[in-house]
Amino acid sequence: MKVHPRGRLEVRGRTADVEGREASPDVHERLWPRFVRMFRQYEDYQRATARRIPIIELTVV
Repeated sequence: MKVHPRGRLEVRGRTADVEGREASPDVHERLWPRFVRMFRQYEDYQRATARRIPIIELTVV
């Protein structure tokens, strides 16, 4: 992702060119609980690894 941050996203038949970047620590802290509520296994995975699981923010370009 860091080498090639651009891509194309398709949602419900609509496409958009996007650019991704890792969320800042403040944004990560705010969003992480929402990700865990949506998919409980993220919390288990986070406990099993020493690295912080990144959250990637997508911006339409």
